[in-house]
Amino acid sequence: MPLLQLLLFSYALSTSVNNISTAVLDQDNTQVSRQMVNAFERSDFFQVTQYLGSKKQIDGVFDRGQDKVVVVIKQGFAEDLKAGRKGHIAVMLDGSDPNTAQTAQGYATGLSQVFGGKVLVDYMKAEGVSTSSIGGIDIHSLTWYNPEARSQYFLIPGLIVILIMGATIQQTAIAIVK
Repeated sequence: MPLLQLLLFSYALSTSVNNISTAVLDQDNTQVSRQMVNAFERSDFFQVTQYLGSKKQIDGVFDRGQDKVVVVIKQGFAEDLKAGRKGHIAVMLDGSDPNTAQTAQGYATGLSQVFGGKVLVDYMKAEGVSTSSIGGIDIHSLTWYNPEARSQYFLIPGLIVILIMGATIQQTAIAIVK
């Protein structure tokens, strides 16, 4: 039995985080902002599940537990990139699971940096401008519900359930033996 448990747990327990459910609010609605959204969609890290129409919908997304990440592409994103300034993106994270939130933050930052570099080089080359004056993308991450990323907030309730479950199994075993 322990060997079977070891085999099952080795496949069931994983710390890798991918296909993070993500909502997108594209306030810029330009070709460049759609390319940025497409970069999130094509990655293995994020799974875009819905597109929001306004900032008011963000609270509901997290309250209902629909998505772990909301990406907000600010108005003027493409303009800023074209002008050589940093384009602004907000990545809002559900902090109820700190591991996923921190991993998603890292993934989003890396994805934005790679995308920003490619887009800016393309813009500069198209304009005939030297690529030495590239601006970049400025990303702001916000963690909701657990901004300190304290794992105790979700580990302790889970541990209590496991302990109660273990005690229930023991009590059942004792009752059957009697």
